[in-house]
Amino acid sequence: MDPLGELEDSLAYMFELQTKHTGGYIEPSVNKLRMALNDYKDNSSSTSLKNLISAIKKAFPVIEKYYIDSFKVRQKIEALAGTQGESINWYTSKEANRYPFFQPSSSAKESKTDFIPWLSARTGKDFGSLSGEAQVQMLIEEKSDKEFTVKLKLHLHANPDFLANLAMESPNAFIKLMSSSLGFQLEKYQIAKAIYHHGKTIMDESLKMDKSSEPIEKVMQLVDYLNEQLSSLHSIEKLLEDPKAKAVLDKSELFQLYQSEEYKERQDYDASAAPAT
Repeated sequence: MDPLGELEDSLAYMFELQTKHTGGYIEPSVNKLRMALNDYKDNSSSTSLKNLISAIKKAFPVIEKYYIDSFKVRQKIEALAGTQGESINWYTSKEANRYPFFQPSSSAKESKTDFIPWLSARTGKDFGSLSGEAQVQMLIEEKSDKEFTVKLKLHLHANPDFLANLAMESPNAFIKLMSSSLGFQLEKYQIAKAIYHHGKTIMDESLKMDKSSEPIEKVMQLVDYLNEQLSSLHSIEKLLEDPKAKAVLDKSELFQLYQSEEYKERQDYDASAAPAT
């Protein structure tokens, strides 16, 4: 994916929720950011880049409100600026760093963060002794706390696979995680890994499929189920558009079948056989 596409992808969850109920953007800063992105798409000039950077800076408080990884957003816009040979000065000498997790200290990755002990102390439960599903539930219940976002970002900087590993714990942990805003912290290939890992278990336990069902029927039900549980931004089709995620799903016989001509023909047949409304 190109740098502009990656930047849009990192902001997509916020854009989706902002327009979910009214069809328009709730926050003026988000509306201006959307306009700046569109302007840059139409004309990738130095002026439109400058306006886009300014719009992102002004929208950061809203971006953080949706638990979007602001550090990742900054990386994406920096990569985009780099394509024009530009660099970004995020903070003036007079301006305090409002987003400390943007530039974690050099020792952050070498030392343990206090995120897990903090969670355990807040809830009175030992996080490490809980099941994967219960751990995800704890995160969801605590994520509205004002300290949660910063502590989670620092923890993910030190432990990048923290949420991805939780997604691998069980199908229920994965679905619960992906049904919350925390799921947008995962890369598409990490989501694909969890789907690859849990696919057959979901068919057997969640969908309770008859073992005598045709393979295509099983795949159709699995894909429908996953698309219902995942955000539209993480649908199976969207995952297959991402090269790294596709490489993971291509290892699965289920998703090989999903992408086959046989599957397409079955879909076309079912569509033509459906009664007209």
